[in-house]
Amino acid sequence: MRHLLFAAALTATGLIATAADAAVVRFDAITANWININPVSDYVTATGNGTDSPSLNWGRDAGYGLSGYDFDAGPYVPHDVIVPPNADSFTLAAFTHRNKPIYAPTLNSVTLEVNINILIDGLDQGWRSFYFDFEHNETPNYGAICCNDLITVSFNDLSEDFIVGTDVYTVNILGFETSPGVTTTSFSTVEGTDNTANLIAAVTYCS
Repeated sequence: MRHLLFAAALTATGLIATAADAAVVRFDAITANWININPVSDYVTATGNGTDSPSLNWGRDAGYGLSGYDFDAGPYVPHDVIVPPNADSFTLAAFTHRNKPIYAPTLNSVTLEVNINILIDGLDQGWRSFYFDFEHNETPNYGAICCNDLITVSFNDLSEDFIVGTDVYTVNILGFETSPGVTTTSFSTVEGTDNTANLIAAVTYCS
C-alpha cells in the first residue's frame, strides 16, 4: 500500500500560486540505492548506497576500469516545486554511464530507489521512496552492432505518492537530458567513454 503525505491547511505566500490547493513541495534531502541488480554476481556491485551519490559497477577489468553508473543528487537539493496544476520539470541528479571494455558479466537491469525527505509548505512530511527501472543493453565491442551501449529508464509503480490539497502526486523521471532542452528515455554511450546527462524529473499528477 502506498504511503500518503497529507498537506496542512495552506496559507498564501509570495511563492505560492493563487489556486486554493497550490503548495510549495520541497525536496529537502535525497539519498539513493541501486537495488534489484540483475544478474546477481560478485562482479556486479553497488557502492555508496544510502548516500546522495551511489555508484554501480560491473564486469571484470580488461585494463580500462569497470563499467558503471554514477548517480549524484548532491548539487540539486534542496529543490522547490510549486503544485498544482502542472509542476515544471527539474533536474533530480546527474547521471554518468562509464562504458568501458570489460570481460563478462555485464549488467542487464537494475532499479534505482530514490528516497526524498519532503516538506509541504514548510511542514516536514518525512521520507518517501520512488523507484525507477533501468534496462541496460551491453553491446559487443566488435561486429555490426558495435559499440554504443543503450540505457532506458521507466517508472516503477511501487513508487509512493503524496497529497497536496485533494490531489495525489508522485515523482517521476522523465528521462535523460542529452542536450539543453532535449530529454529522452534512452541514453547511448560510445565505447570507452564516460557519458553524463541530467536526470530530468517532474512531480506528476496521479488522481
